[in-house]
Amino acid sequence: MTRRIAICIPFNKSFLKETLELYDHLNKKFGLSFMKNKLCRPHINLYSGSTNKIEKLKKKIKKIKVSKKKRKVFYLGIGTFQNDKTTFYLRFSIEKIFLDLRKKIADSGCWLNIDKTSLNQMWFPKSSIIHNELSIKNKSYIKIVNFINSWKFSRKKFYFEEISIIDFTETEHEITSFKI
Repeated sequence: MTRRIAICIPFNKSFLKETLELYDHLNKKFGLSFMKNKLCRPHINLYSGSTNKIEKLKKKIKKIKVSKKKRKVFYLGIGTFQNDKTTFYLRFSIEKIFLDLRKKIADSGCWLNIDKTSLNQMWFPKSSIIHNELSIKNKSYIKIVNFINSWKFSRKKFYFEEISIIDFTETEHEITSFKI
């Protein structure tokens, strides 16, 4: 059966905790709950598309090992995609290891097709925090922008420890993850 799959880097424990706190504040202060209600951990999407070879993909990803010094990620700040419903995201540095992992995943022979956002010309490391919930016309829009811009993570870098596989065919959920 063909599934829509994403290969992701879940946040480590400390960055995850602070991101979940941000989600909680966005929910309590502004009623924004899209990301808080997800059935997977906050993450950076490396690659996504359609496959009918999930078991083969799992085996290939399970074999990936990366030394700790290469697993460093730098948080750069907040970004947005301005549409009728704005998307806000956490922005991260483009590390060589991300590009190497993306190549391994792309060359795995498991993909029927890939999502446009996984194309090299379009991809960059990010993690959505608000998606399809907020219009620029919303009277609280400026308050929300100011709140997000004021949010400070205690660390600007973290080391990732896992690669996860997320199925977003219907309801987005994590299938499995592997220590790297």
